[in-house]
Amino acid sequence: QLVEIASSMPWIDPAKMSKKYPITINARDGLKLNGYLTIPVDQVSKPLPMNLPLVVYPHGGPWARNYGYFGARVQLLASRG
Repeated sequence: QLVEIASSMPWIDPAKMSKKYPITINARDGLKLNGYLTIPVDQVSKPLPMNLPLVVYPHGGPWARNYGYFGARVQLLASRG
């Protein structure tokens, strides 16, 4: 039986977090670049273009795989628009 004994960040409300969307961008040389786009919660329902600033947050590496899990820094930036 699985029983929760503690939460690492109980103050975080998942309903208030910005969602991550997987994206693929074609580089000039034809290479497909995979990543995630995080849009601020208050901008999701607005039509494109949203005229939002873009922050490229590179991480991982040529052999690493990055997943769409919770990222505190990404959520901080998204919450500031």
